[in-house]
Amino acid sequence: MKTNRSWIYGLLAIFLSLILFFYASTSQYQTQARTSGDIATETYTNTIKGVPLVLRYDSEKYFVSGFASEVNIDLSSSNRVLLSTETQESSRTFRIVLDLTKESPGLVEVPVTVEHLTSGVTAKVDPATISGTIGLKKSKTFKIDLASFLSQLPNGADVQLADGDREVTVTTNEDLLNQIAAVRMVLPDDWGTTKNYNGEVSLQALDVSGEVVPSVIEPETIAIRIQLKTEEKK
Repeated sequence: MKTNRSWIYGLLAIFLSLILFFYASTSQYQTQARTSGDIATETYTNTIKGVPLVLRYDSEKYFVSGFASEVNIDLSSSNRVLLSTETQESSRTFRIVLDLTKESPGLVEVPVTVEHLTSGVTAKVDPATISGTIGLKKSKTFKIDLASFLSQLPNGADVQLADGDREVTVTTNEDLLNQIAAVRMVLPDDWGTTKNYNGEVSLQALDVSGEVVPSVIEPETIAIRIQLKTEEKK
């Protein structure tokens, strides 16, 4: 009888040992699975502001205007090293592109795309789309409106510039070119109206309302000399 009981107790002990073994193994597997899942879903994000936007279009044929020059971008990754690499301007591989090559002339709204982004990093661009105008490229020669510039100076002031600098070439699209009423010189910000000036001034193409017309002016600046009238002593 004792032998039978010992045999039964032995079987029970083995059975309980197997149950404990399988329970421990299952618990360990579930713990590892949860830990692995937590690591995989942990994501880091960096926001970069003012990333330059590359406009892709036929610059020989078209003139574009009104498009933003920069965007903001959110980069995300579970790998901090990759994220840091793409965040730094000196080491990043991606670029932000606005592809206009398939668009027709006129006002367009185009989605912003991210090219050459490292695998393992995702990106979200703000704004996601950008609007602007595409037009046929045209150029025209204009005389600089010297009279309007003189009207901004003190009475008796004399302005001198080389004869070759009295005309400039303005490039824009067809519609905007027809809106240009004058090309004028812009007074330097650091110049006071109580002293002479000898240096460069920038140029602007303006419409009849005095609003700046988007354009490229060649040359961008010209050299002038402003000589103020000296009061004679009595």
